[in-house]
Amino acid sequence: MLTPEELRKQKAEAIGKAQAIKDAAKAQERDVTAEEMESVKGFLDEAEKLEAQAKEIEDKVTLDARLQAAQTDLKTPRPRIIPDAATPPPGEALDVQVGEDRFALDPKKNFRDYGEFCHAVADWSKGVRQDERLSKIRAAQGQNTLVGAEGGFLIPTEFINALFKRMIDVLPIMQQCMIIGMNTNSVDLTAVQDKDRSSTTYRHGGVVVYWVQEAGQITRSALKFRMINLKLNDVAALSYATEQQLRYTTNLGQMLLKTHGEAMSEEINEQIFWGTGSGKPLGCFNSPACVEQAKESGQAADTVVRENVSKIWSVIYSKSKGKGAWYYNGEIYPDLEVMEMPVGTGGVPIFIPAGGFSATPFNTIKGRPAYETDHMAALGDAGDIGFADMSDYLLGMASNSPDTAMSVHLRFDYAETAFRSMFAIDGKPWWDTTLRPRKGATARRVSPWVKLAERA
Repeated sequence: MLTPEELRKQKAEAIGKAQAIKDAAKAQERDVTAEEMESVKGFLDEAEKLEAQAKEIEDKVTLDARLQAAQTDLKTPRPRIIPDAATPPPGEALDVQVGEDRFALDPKKNFRDYGEFCHAVADWSKGVRQDERLSKIRAAQGQNTLVGAEGGFLIPTEFINALFKRMIDVLPIMQQCMIIGMNTNSVDLTAVQDKDRSSTTYRHGGVVVYWVQEAGQITRSALKFRMINLKLNDVAALSYATEQQLRYTTNLGQMLLKTHGEAMSEEINEQIFWGTGSGKPLGCFNSPACVEQAKESGQAADTVVRENVSKIWSVIYSKSKGKGAWYYNGEIYPDLEVMEMPVGTGGVPIFIPAGGFSATPFNTIKGRPAYETDHMAALGDAGDIGFADMSDYLLGMASNSPDTAMSVHLRFDYAETAFRSMFAIDGKPWWDTTLRPRKGATARRVSPWVKLAERA
């Protein structure tokens, strides 16, 4: 018989599948189809049945057992959350109901910070002291998969959240994407084929709108669908720390969170921009949906001129201009700094640094945020500057990511402790190709992602 926890896990998976259908329809700016509505109702019915089964099992607990649990709980001191940047204000206690396990609810597992957790593991590995809090972590969450049958410790939730926060703080890309929570390794999303609005064949996926006279018959049109598959891939970091480092480096915990978070963020952001799609995300600037804006006739090598920026702006999808941002390699900054639009005998700057006239905490180009990053190509190479609307980028993430653990036995003979961080992720643009506008030049294409071509 399944436990209530296992039943509720299945319930969460069913709800996630229902939400994925709704999210797909919303992203396509359309209503849910009748067939999709039936699927959503089916998943919700299944979730309700699973919840009913879980409650039925819980109701079989005898009154005596419940009373004993409540009495034990009342005698247990209420743990306090130690405040830091990610926790409630000083003195605020955990919100625990009678009968609930306070230790299980504490995201820090009673550790003051990540450094104290690391020191406790170091003491355990040397046999100096077996911390009761570590025993409860292993008992409650089980052995981790890092070292098989050997002892390891899953890192408390609060410190995992701190790691994830560092990941998304490096460059504001991940949090702008369309996040798809995944409880399974693979998920298929339905999208329409909307690539050419100059004819009715692929305009809005084949939906044709007609003007109808009174009592006239409406001509039928059929949607043309395509499937988008997201399949999780693991990106991981593994570090070692000696017992002396764990014991005598006071800020080691913060250093580990910082370096793992930043390193994983840098790699994920690189793939979101430039990934090949083989065993990793498909990058928006490396996909068939990206427009590559040609250089100017006679343009000197390794330069960026105002005409480049203006023409990039002209082929950005109209709905993306108010949502996206510019990204550029720092090598092109000298060209940006002097770039201006001629007006009479003077000019208006195209690039405005943070503060100053822009009155914003970030640089701007044509009024949109502009971020300097070494994820963009070298000066003169294709993609040294580009525009991206990441709200049209699908980012699938496992519901339990990031997954972090540490082992005291992996390199026991070297007196080292292993720290591992893993992130299960996949991503690709919502668009599968560029879009031909309804009117304009035959060869003109627009997209949420545009990069400047090579100037060699």
